[in-house]
Amino acid sequence: MIQQGELPTDAARREVLEETGVVVNPVGMLSIRCAPKNWYMVFFAEYVSGEPKSDSCENSEALFMGCDELLRREDATDTVKMLLKNALSKKPIIPADTGNSRLLFASSEDL
Repeated sequence: MIQQGELPTDAARREVLEETGVVVNPVGMLSIRCAPKNWYMVFFAEYVSGEPKSDSCENSEALFMGCDELLRREDATDTVKMLLKNALSKKPIIPADTGNSRLLFASSEDL
């Protein structure tokens, strides 16, 4: 959940830390899903530090694994597999700070 006045990249950084114990630096966007009552963003992120561990609330486990292993796992959702395939084949959408707490999302070719 994004907090009042929080930028999406800051929310991603905070949520990953809260839910997995891993510190990341969001560097681009892969996907946005919008629905009437909720929406989410999927970011590309650089690993900074930390060992993944479950928060025992919003996830049952947190771990690092290779892309090939994730694509083979039966417990990985079709959405996760589709997002990974897109991440491996497409360029990310880069968030650019335009000031006044606004972000512009565009491909790196557009910036």
